[in-house]
This record gives sequence, structure tokens and C-alpha cells, in this order.
Amino acid sequence: MKFSSASAFLPGFLHFIICFFFLAPLSAQDVPSSFFLSQSLGREYAVGTFEYLVNPSYNWKSLEKIPNEEWVSVASESMDLGFQTQPIWFRFSVENKDPEFNIYVLNFRSCQINRITANNVSLKNDGDFQTAGDLVPKKEHPLVGCQPSFRFPLAPYEKKIIYAKMETDSLIQFPIRFFTLDGYYLNRLLRNQVQWSILFLISIVILYGMLLIYFTRKIFYLYAILEIFSLGFYFWVGFGNSYELLWPESPYLQNQLLKSSLWAILIFQLLFLRNFPSNSHFKGSFGRILNSALALSYVCLVASFFIKDFQWNLILYFYVSLAANLLNFVCGFYLYKKGYSRIFYLLLSWTLFFVFHTVHFLNQLGYLPFGLVSINGLLFYIPFHYALLWFACPDYFYISVNSEVLNIGRKEIPIDLDAIRKDQPKHYKKTNLKEIDQDDLLHKLKEIMEVRKPYLEEDFRLEDLASLLKIAPFRLTEFFSTVLNTNFVSYTHEWRIEHCKAEIAKFPEKNLLTIAFESGFSSKSTFHEAFKKQTKMTPGQYRKSGKRQ
Repeated sequence: MKFSSASAFLPGFLHFIICFFFLAPLSAQDVPSSFFLSQSLGREYAVGTFEYLVNPSYNWKSLEKIPNEEWVSVASESMDLGFQTQPIWFRFSVENKDPEFNIYVLNFRSCQINRITANNVSLKNDGDFQTAGDLVPKKEHPLVGCQPSFRFPLAPYEKKIIYAKMETDSLIQFPIRFFTLDGYYLNRLLRNQVQWSILFLISIVILYGMLLIYFTRKIFYLYAILEIFSLGFYFWVGFGNSYELLWPESPYLQNQLLKSSLWAILIFQLLFLRNFPSNSHFKGSFGRILNSALALSYVCLVASFFIKDFQWNLILYFYVSLAANLLNFVCGFYLYKKGYSRIFYLLLSWTLFFVFHTVHFLNQLGYLPFGLVSINGLLFYIPFHYALLWFACPDYFYISVNSEVLNIGRKEIPIDLDAIRKDQPKHYKKTNLKEIDQDDLLHKLKEIMEVRKPYLEEDFRLEDLASLLKIAPFRLTEFFSTVLNTNFVSYTHEWRIEHCKAEIAKFPEKNLLTIAFESGFSSKSTFHEAFKKQTKMTPGQYRKSGKRQ
């Protein structure tokens, strides 16, 4: 089955549509252009004013005596107080205009809140709801997460004034959101959640259905499964964190789930390079560096579970992933210079990842404002990564990404099986391969060797080829002997020599021993012996003859 170049963009395009229109607005409530949120949140049923002042000398008992002119009003739905180290007092006056429902939630958002206290409300903290007393809080709540929520009952047409004190040492930005969580609105949220969940899962099925059918290496089954889980975490973040449904209450657990999904993507990007076709490129220092980066990523992934501080967890992930992706880029550029032109798509993917990740990191630390890119840049990156990965790795798939490059069809392989059989020795005429379609097996063998190039692996064995052909090794040995009149080693060397000849013609100044190792030979002597046996000249003589021509 073949795909055109345009079809390679289909999975990423579908996924991008889902992310952009549905998941991204759900995971960033301050995006004003979201038509989905405007249909779901009940802002029009409540009105209120939000005021604040920064003065460390005030206390809870003096709040009601503060003149109104000292309170600074927030005109819009959000405000930016910049970097603050002094306590901040808030006064939130709200009136419920809804004639039927009475439970509201007020969400604050900042990079890091050290402590927050309030009166007449419930504060969300680690899955527990603690209610503070009138003007004198019973308990202070240290928070790890970025978005504390105040819950307070507000009967139809009831007015209430909420006071709060926040202590922090970071950048303060507050989008203010309040919405109902029961009755009609809850049912509508759940219904919409089910609808968009189905669309999201359909896009995942299309994407990975197309990929998994054509995966040719076991490592990529694991790669795909881990990235499905990571996308699942983003999906969980989008719906659960926005509407507090099916979402763990612990801020530490929330952060850890999200970071674990990103660690998974990072680790398998490294595994991708480590298992690149003809990975003899990375048998030396590159291989040791890649293995070290993988080991470091594993250690940091485990360590991150024991780091409860949100910022330190974020910093750890950012710097390790930055180093690992720079390594990805260096290795990818090395492969690109070696002649793997399609690795360019992965270089582009890693560049996008670096940009989005840096913007998100700076936003989380308070150096950039909240916005569509800073909040959801990594979310938007994922579908582009899939599309670019598809283009970058035709060697991994049983597909034709570009018909001009891999235009290999069953009818296009000219093989004269009868002529081969006529040349067989007489004692091989009787064979036990009657139950096997020899024509079909020969076509499969030809296609695998041309498309997937397993012979480029130095440790390529008869058992590996038999596994790809789904045939017992002893039957494959018999097939080589009776049908092709050769053996596995000679047959493999023939393909490797042809690959060497193509590389010599393509890169006339390239080191011959490098070409030999890249073509799957394990030693110089084996390479020279096989090359001279097939071409009747040494590799150096072959190169000189090509230059003269």
C-alpha cells in the first residue's frame, strides 16, 4: 500500500485541528478566542469587582476599615502585578445573577504562590478543602501548583465580599475566572467533553493506525505507545484541569504527570537516533554520548518524582531536555552531512521543540506573559513532530513517502525465477519448499532488502531476515541454496557491495573504510575480500576506474 506525500501530513493535520480548537483552549483558560469556552463558562450569570492593594502593614482585622479609595480596581478580567515580594491583599465583590444555580469557583493564576489565606471560602490544596473563618483564617495553605481555586456558595441574586491575602516571591498574573459546576452546566460540560473526546481519539486512531501498520522495528512500537500515553496526559490536562473533572487534586501529582509525559518524548527521541538505520554511525564517541544522555534522562525521570518543588522540577527538565535536544540536533546534522537528506525534517522538528520549550519555560518562570504560544506551544508542536517524523523515516515504514524515491511495486521487480531454477545443481532439484510460495517469498526478500536495507546492520543475522520474512531460518537457508544457489552471507555481501559502490559514486572523496562500516561490514579484511570477489578489483581500484570514466 502506498501513500502520496500529501497523505503524510494527514495525521499531523487532524491532530493539529483537535489540539488548536479544543485541547489548547481547555488547557489555557485565558485564551479569549476560544468559542468552546465561551459556550461552556457561565460568566454572564455573575457580576463583580476585583480590587487589590500591596501593603504589609495591614492585617485581617483592619481590612474592613480600609477606605475604598485605597483599593485598586482591576478593570479587565486579568491583571499583571509584576514581580512581588510583599503580601498582596484582595477584595472580591461578586453578585450571582443566575436565578437557579449557586456554586461558583474563582481561579487565580500565577507562576508560584508560597502561601494564600482567605475568609468565607474553601481553598483547594492537595485534594483537601479547608474553610477559613470570618476575617481570621483558621489555616494557611502552602501551594505548589500554579492555579489555586476558591470555592464559595453564592445563592441566586446573593452578593458576597471575599478577602484574601497572598504571599509570593514571583511574577504575579491573574486571569480571573468563575463558573458553575453543577446542574445544567455540568451536564453540558460532560456532553461536550464526550463529543470532543471522541474526535480526539479518532484522530489518535487514524494517526497511530497508519503508523503502527507500517512500523518495521520493535523499538517503535514502544515509541508509539509511550507517545500515546504522553498525549493522553495532555488530554487529561486539558479537560481535567480546566473543569476539575477526573483530575488529581494534588498539584504535585498534576505537575508530575505532565512532566513525565514530556520525559517520555525526550527519551524516545534519543532512542530514535540510537536505533537509526545503519547505526554504525554511532558506534564510537557518538554512541557513548547518546547512551550517556539516555542514562541521564532515565535518572532524571526517576529523580523528578522525588522533587516536589514545581520550579526545581521544571528547571531540571528544561536543562536536561535542552542538552539532549542539542545532542539530537548535532547527531541529526551529522547524519544529514553523511547523506541522509531526509533527516532535515527531524532537524526542523527539534528546532521547533527547542523554541516552544524555551518560550514555555520562560513563561513558567515569569519572564514572559501568558499567551497562546507560551501556554500551548508544546501542545502545538506534537502534531508537527508526527508529520515531520513521517517524512524523515521512510526506511522505517513499508510505505512510499515519495513515489520518486521509493517507487517499488510488485510488478516492477523483474525476476526470472525459471532461469534461476535452470542453473540449480541437480541434487537441489528435490526440495521441501513445496508448501511455500517461492515467487512470493522472492519478491518479499527483494522488497525488504531494497526498502528496509537490513544488511546495513553490522550484526544482521539469518534469524533476523527470517523473522522479517516470517519463515523458519532453516527453510530460508534451504531457499538460498535451492532457489538462489547461494548462501546468506554471500547474498548479504552482494547487497552491501552494491551499497558501497553507490556510496563511492555519490561521495568520491569519502573514506573507503567509513563507507564499508556504514554498509554493514565489520572489518576491513572482510570488506576487501568481498569487494574483490564481486567486482574483480579492490575498492581503491574501483574508485580510480570510476574517476577515469
